[in-house]
Amino acid sequence: MDAIIVILRVILHRLICNLNFHENELTAPSTRRGFIPSLFYHKKLRILYLQTLTHNSTMSQPHIYTKDDIAKIGNTLVFFAERINDLSKTKLLKLVYLLEETTIRKCSRPFLNLDFEIWKLGPVVKDLFFDFSSTEQYIFKDYVSAHPEEEGRVYISPVTHFDDDEFSDIELSILDDVVKQFGHLSAKELVELTHSAHSPWTITAKQQGVLDDLLNNRVYTTDLKIDFNSLLDEDGRDAYAQHLEYLQASRSLK
Repeated sequence: MDAIIVILRVILHRLICNLNFHENELTAPSTRRGFIPSLFYHKKLRILYLQTLTHNSTMSQPHIYTKDDIAKIGNTLVFFAERINDLSKTKLLKLVYLLEETTIRKCSRPFLNLDFEIWKLGPVVKDLFFDFSSTEQYIFKDYVSAHPEEEGRVYISPVTHFDDDEFSDIELSILDDVVKQFGHLSAKELVELTHSAHSPWTITAKQQGVLDDLLNNRVYTTDLKIDFNSLLDEDGRDAYAQHLEYLQASRSLK
């Protein structure tokens, strides 16, 4: 019963949020089917990651993706790759983060609900980083392709056309806004933007005592997760917590 109450409460907040930004546009929940575990798919990359993990933190548990999760994330990647020329891996990872941050700022709920970790060039979704870095992509190979080039750069291109079935009207609008606002910036500029003094990356890194190590190249990767609550006021934090409860409760009812 508690799970049902949480779901109903969050659905109501979603309707209010959508009406605030697009009159008469409602968010339709998607159906979740099946589970696919997130893994590190390339042995050399796993070893490299462990070697560069100099912060003494506990390894995080693998993120579990449903088929619908993969479809929504994959089509989000396609959306960016179709609209931005010479899209590098670093730039795409930053755009995915800014999409999440923008949605949380506007609607107090996540767009993709991914785990963003505090890395030197973070925030980074570890699974996306490894999937784009591996010589054999696994999770999102049906959506985008990674092309390694000289000097270690990796560029991303779509392998299919964007499908909007997984997205509401408000989500499509936010995707457009992120491309318009950030798509013209370079990867370096996006890193600097996400590392600004009052960004969740800086605030969380400072709270966890790793900011100086990251800035001075003593630490390159951590398992620490970005805390988005710094973006929100008290009501927004309550709504965000309810949305996270809703996502967990909806999974438990499957």
